[in-house]
Amino acid sequence: SWAPQFSHLYERNLKGLQGILLALKRQPLAGIRYAGSSACAEELAKDLYDAISTDEIFVFRRKKRGTGGTLLLVLDRRDDPVTPLLSQWTYQAMVHELL
Repeated sequence: SWAPQFSHLYERNLKGLQGILLALKRQPLAGIRYAGSSACAEELAKDLYDAISTDEIFVFRRKKRGTGGTLLLVLDRRDDPVTPLLSQWTYQAMVHELL
């Protein structure tokens, strides 16, 4: 459902999350949560859940009981309130960014 010009970026993010989970030997047993206002985060979380549940490589030995589990949180960078505050708000800084 992604536009063709962005589908390779979506696949790269999906494969990257799978790679991190495999490298850390973690399976998000506590669940995968996503930002409800973002269709992108929702689709990524659902595709990642489908990949984990269908692929047998994500089956790891269980840890001790009572340790909780891994919770994966998928956020959208468009909802990031901090990043705009990191740039300078002077006219000189704005002109410098444009040039």
